[in-house]
Amino acid sequence: MNNKRNILLAVTVLVWTSLACQALSPSDSASVPPETAATEEESSSLLPSDSSATEEEPVQNGGIYDGSWVGTNTVDNKEILFTVENNQVVSVALNYTGESNGCDYHGAISIGENTGGMDPIVVDGESFSSSIDKFGDDLTFAGTFTSESEASGTLLIKSPADGICGVFEKEVSWTASKDSSVDAEPAEDTGGTVSEEDTNSIVTQFFDAVNAGDMDTAMDMVGENVMFNFGTTTQFGRDNLKAYLTSSGLTYQISGVESFSSGMAEFKATASDGTTYSFCTILLQDGEIISLSLQP
Repeated sequence: MNNKRNILLAVTVLVWTSLACQALSPSDSASVPPETAATEEESSSLLPSDSSATEEEPVQNGGIYDGSWVGTNTVDNKEILFTVENNQVVSVALNYTGESNGCDYHGAISIGENTGGMDPIVVDGESFSSSIDKFGDDLTFAGTFTSESEASGTLLIKSPADGICGVFEKEVSWTASKDSSVDAEPAEDTGGTVSEEDTNSIVTQFFDAVNAGDMDTAMDMVGENVMFNFGTTTQFGRDNLKAYLTSSGLTYQISGVESFSSGMAEFKATASDGTTYSFCTILLQDGEIISLSLQP
């Protein structure tokens, strides 16, 4: 009887020992209580579902050189104008002269990203450079910003053999300031330029005379070696301009005249045949028109 009781007690101890071992097995100890699993799922849901959203670059809104820049070249004080937006040069107005074989040459261009004629010029670091082909001239306009309000550079002018004055090449240096037309001290005028008010007056009087058919009065305001462009027509000389305007018989409605202190003006024009010229410039020296350009 005692032997049977001892065997039964031994079996009972073995059973409890087995259960205790199973309770401490690795597989059971590694299991995660439901409450813990739920907490981990909630934590992971707080992470961004699209990690790329945190890597988007901010949109560039403006740059330190943005604004209107006004200056002159250091040779004959011809005006240099350009506008910077979002660290890109988006408009340029250049005024230049040249000479070849005794032929005086005057040129002026006004082009822009929004008005036509040019693609934006990217400012790479502090510098920019672009080639502009206008009226047969190859212009290389380059500059460097020496500060947030000062810039300097060069303008290289090349004219081909079939140009008005034949082959010539000329490089001038220029300096400019941001908004310098208001704050900067004007450069000494050695080029015989006229005031903005007088420039406006001459532009108006010239086209009033042309529209009235009074070519003699109109030509009294024009230099002997004037360069003029009407669309694809490019010619040279006061007599040729008179002949062109007389033969065409067109009148011109002028609007939006904007003059600058160096005797350069920009405007728009509509001819009586319906042609619209959106990019027009006129350049004066010693009170005379030395360059006239009307481009669609």
